[in-house]
Formats: sequence, structure tokens, C-alpha cells
Amino acid sequence: MKQTKLDMPCGTCFLVPLRDNGFARGLIVRNSQEGMMFGCFFGPRLQSKCTASDFSGLTQKDAVFNGLFGDLGFRRNEWLAVGL
Repeated sequence: MKQTKLDMPCGTCFLVPLRDNGFARGLIVRNSQEGMMFGCFFGPRLQSKCTASDFSGLTQKDAVFNGLFGDLGFRRNEWLAVGL
């Protein structure tokens, strides 16, 4: 059964909860039809949730990781979209 594409446009800012506490910031660069995305993840660790305005000025060169990842965190409502 084919998954439907999530409505997560390019430029969506999101937060990923980290295991021991805090959040990492992420940014969707590309979203495919098959549940795969390409994006950037930024440090340093945040101790509390932030808004999309806290992503201003960040570029792909500032990322600690650029690469492919799946959409399961969004589908399980574990990763939080905070805006464009």
C-alpha cells in the first residue's frame, strides 16, 4: 500500500525531540512522493520549543547534518512542524 504524501512543503521548519532532553531544529528542503525527505538539521541543542522565527539566518552551510530522512517522525506526531 502506497503512503500518501504529507503536506509538508519545502521550507517547513520543525523540531525533533532528542533522547536525553531538548530539541534539534530541522528544515525540509525537498519532499518526495515516497515518504522520503531531504533536509538540514541544526545545532546547538535547544532546551525548549521555539518558533519558525528562531530559524532566521540559518543556511545549509550552518547545518550539522544535511541528508535524506523518512517522514515517520511526522506521521507519529513526534516531530513538530513550527512553520515556514
